[in-house]
Amino acid sequence: MNVLIVDDDRFVVASLTKGLNWNKLGFTNIYTAYNIIDAKTIITENSVDLLLSDIDMPLGSGLELLSWIRDNHNDMPVIFLTNYADFYYAQKALALKSFHYFLKPIEYDKLTKIIQDATLFLTQHNIQSQKNCENFWHSYLQEEIPNTANSLQMYFHDMQLPYHTTDIFVPILFVIFPYYLTADNRLCSRFTNQTSQNNYLSTTFEAIFVDILTPSDVFLEYNTASNYYLAILRVDSTEISPFLSMNCERFIKTVSSQMQCNLNCFIGVPSQLASFLTNFKALRSMMTNCLDYECQTLFLSNYQPPTGSFPACNTAILELYLENNQFHTFLDYCHEYLQSLSVTNKLHAVSMNNFQIDVAQTLYVFLRNKGILANKLFHGDDYHALSYHAKNSISDMELYLRYIIRLTQEHLEATASSPSIAKSIQDYVDQHYSEDISRSSLTDIFYLDSDYASKLFKKETGISFKNYIIHRRIEAAKELLSTTNLPINTISDNVGYANYSYFTRLFKKVTNMTPIEYRNKMQHLSASPREF
Repeated sequence: MNVLIVDDDRFVVASLTKGLNWNKLGFTNIYTAYNIIDAKTIITENSVDLLLSDIDMPLGSGLELLSWIRDNHNDMPVIFLTNYADFYYAQKALALKSFHYFLKPIEYDKLTKIIQDATLFLTQHNIQSQKNCENFWHSYLQEEIPNTANSLQMYFHDMQLPYHTTDIFVPILFVIFPYYLTADNRLCSRFTNQTSQNNYLSTTFEAIFVDILTPSDVFLEYNTASNYYLAILRVDSTEISPFLSMNCERFIKTVSSQMQCNLNCFIGVPSQLASFLTNFKALRSMMTNCLDYECQTLFLSNYQPPTGSFPACNTAILELYLENNQFHTFLDYCHEYLQSLSVTNKLHAVSMNNFQIDVAQTLYVFLRNKGILANKLFHGDDYHALSYHAKNSISDMELYLRYIIRLTQEHLEATASSPSIAKSIQDYVDQHYSEDISRSSLTDIFYLDSDYASKLFKKETGISFKNYIIHRRIEAAKELLSTTNLPINTISDNVGYANYSYFTRLFKKVTNMTPIEYRNKMQHLSASPREF
């Protein structure tokens, strides 16, 4: 924080400067002035958080200075130091919302306590002011506030925002992709959770931009799902400051080196609110179409939108690579295709989206021909996150492709090295016959199309999947009827038939005996003497 001391008595200024432990009170810079003309200049050119001022001065009173401060929508706390216990002065200071009215001579312990109260007020006020600024930008960007000078100025007044319709703002969009694939093809984030990511980015941003930030500047989580962040800074000119672009570069390098993840920065055109929304939409369009950059700062003022048609990827070649299990060649072709679009300035949101659809469709058809349902193989949070982010950049798309190709390859290899599909299905039924098993189970467990799996099962075993389940259950029921005294309805439940009547009918259809008849026969056989 910074403090400004204003008094025409140089001895008082020197005494206040040296007599208080400003550093311990939390103040970094101490500005001094001996009249309100110089004081206004300092306030205009610097960030001043607290003002200590005399009231009665030759070139203008402290009350005039406070009135000017409030007219400029500045809510900084002001502490008056005066030799006069004048009711008019006190009344006027109160009307202008001064923080405290302190009579000289100065008692430093009491003044220190007042300044501590002022810093507490500043902290609370800045937090609330920051929230108000953030709420404004959220509402404004959603076009919930009429974009007219009168409506905006009224909003600023009602919400006590330090903005004017003539202020110039520059938006900066940040796109981060904190994900990576582990050795076992799991998607992980560099951050423990979304909150820690938000806190890290906002703290790092404030630390790097500290020299140019004002309390009214904001850093927002713009789109949680897409990992987009937005900073909006109030600037003095429609020209991009070199310090702004330098800080963006520092921000990118810091995040990249500390967290090992890519961060791109898109700097918009500084403009007044009358044209801000139009320029911001252009910035968003630029962000969604600049897809071949890693850890770079890009400027809307230099952006050239891609034009013309773009060639589709050769899905016939992709099909051939898949059929021949040339998965690395498949990925290489995808990389070369995307790079060719980038080189010819044809890589943008539409071409990237079409490419993802073509690749997914090709892979889905390949898997379907093998009886594998892709929507069962590709599921879960990891897949959906990678698929959603794939269109953000070439690197994100290639991460998505590596994930689905590796998943495909692992599933095919596991299938090839394991017993036949029919044998695997048999083993599963043998272990789970008492459960609710249907043809849909083949889809959920083996990622196989139910028709394909059923035909394959019957071809290898000579019996349909449905009849094999019946056969296995009846055999289990026969064993229980022969070796236990369990009630028939309990046996029915144990082998997977909750409906006792249905079980009885089915058992008789298969064995030509009811369960009771079968038990009686088995008991009779076991009781009969053996013949030698």
